[in-house]
Amino acid sequence: MQVETEEHKSHIHELFWEYFNETKLIFSHQFGINLDVNTFFEQYMAQLHEFIPPSGRLLLGQYETKIAGCACLRKIGEDIGEIKRMYLRPKFRRKGIGRVLLETIINEAMDVFKTRMKCN
Repeated sequence: MQVETEEHKSHIHELFWEYFNETKLIFSHQFGINLDVNTFFEQYMAQLHEFIPPSGRLLLGQYETKIAGCACLRKIGEDIGEIKRMYLRPKFRRKGIGRVLLETIINEAMDVFKTRMKCN
């Protein structure tokens, strides 16, 4: 579902916070690099407008009644989009949710860029 309400935005805040903390642990354990989670979090929250229609998408993935993850799409060129911050909470992994979320964001990208692509 496209993020539209304040409740949806609060889910995005939670998911991004979880994502950056998980990333911090991975970088710390595997590479000995300490990331400043607060800086990354604030930076990406300030960029949420890039993922809003018409040129972007910010999707929440749901499993039963629970928010499982998110995927973001932003426009980076006339006919080019970038999938950003695709994240699934660990307990929802290996259930096919990530595949559905990825397929959905790809379909959204085709919708965003289809008009432009037809002109070429």
